[in-house]
Amino acid sequence: HPRNARPTYRNTPQAGAGKVKPIITLTREGRVAVQKKCIGKSRCMSEITALTEKRRLDPSHPVFGLYSFDAHNCSALAGRLAACGFSIAPDHYLEIGPTIGAHIGPHAYGVAYIAADE
Repeated sequence: HPRNARPTYRNTPQAGAGKVKPIITLTREGRVAVQKKCIGKSRCMSEITALTEKRRLDPSHPVFGLYSFDAHNCSALAGRLAACGFSIAPDHYLEIGPTIGAHIGPHAYGVAYIAADE
């Protein structure tokens, strides 16, 4: 063993942690819950799109894109949702506040909507 050997960052458990993206939702009772965890931005966008398709949106309420720091990922998600028939106008992109943004970090994205009664 070489002296002062340390594991490289990519071999540590923390290396993959930045790639895990939780999908957060609100329950019917108004509680925040982790719906699912995904690895990678593309997979997460696919999962959000699938979850949005599975639930019927209430057409009497607008759909909002959510983002922290910059709207690039929000715009990419809106494009995927538009391909499935869900329109989010760019003026409906909402930057989340700095308190939440500080906890989840930059480049977070999501969609907010009211589901139709089932």
